[in-house]
Amino acid sequence: MNSGIEIDEEVKQVLLGSLLGDGYIARGSKNSGYVEAHSLKQKDYFFWKVKILSRYFRVKTRFGNNGPKYYKYTLSTNYASIFTEMHSLFYVKSILPSSKWVKVINPLILSQLTPLGLAVWYCDDGTYYVRDNSCSLSTQGFTFKDHLVLKNYFLSKWNIDTVIIEDYRKYLNEHRVYYRIMFNKKSAEKFLNLIKDFVPECMTYKLGRISNKNKELMENEDKRYKAIRKVE
Repeated sequence: MNSGIEIDEEVKQVLLGSLLGDGYIARGSKNSGYVEAHSLKQKDYFFWKVKILSRYFRVKTRFGNNGPKYYKYTLSTNYASIFTEMHSLFYVKSILPSSKWVKVINPLILSQLTPLGLAVWYCDDGTYYVRDNSCSLSTQGFTFKDHLVLKNYFLSKWNIDTVIIEDYRKYLNEHRVYYRIMFNKKSAEKFLNLIKDFVPECMTYKLGRISNKNKELMENEDKRYKAIRKVE
């Protein structure tokens, strides 16, 4: 980053991974700030990020509800030139009237990602599937073209093959097709082994069978699926 603010590599990777995941940059009249929210289930993960970002930024946190049943933790930083620079790398102007900016996949950002950045991205947006030991990234906010860039990135950079899955969802009164990145069993094992040493303790459940700490959880899930198959 050329903003004049020097941040260490850990903070940089947490920001890059988070901006590919749940985080976003709020634009101001001069500079920009970083914002992110997590559910109650991810309270420990949320404060893990707060602790890291607080090394260089003033971080405000708040707890509140978004609707009658959904409560969340939100963090926001001070506005700084580094976030203005990051905004130019993560966003382009939207052609839709409903939004001014849209997040995109930038190969320059991908080239800077380390296993820590990937781990944060997966902790934000990743899902592990017990039935077939696969996993995915919830990348539905990106275009199909962006997904082609992601697929090429994982293969060329990490030699990990991925599949682009169509995901149909209802938006307003119409059904739309979105996309997400899928890792089959073999690719998931390779990907999760790449990032496992950088996943915070509170998020190891997302590593599935890769982590021995999930042994009891995986055994319980296996029993649950066997019971479901008997019913079917």
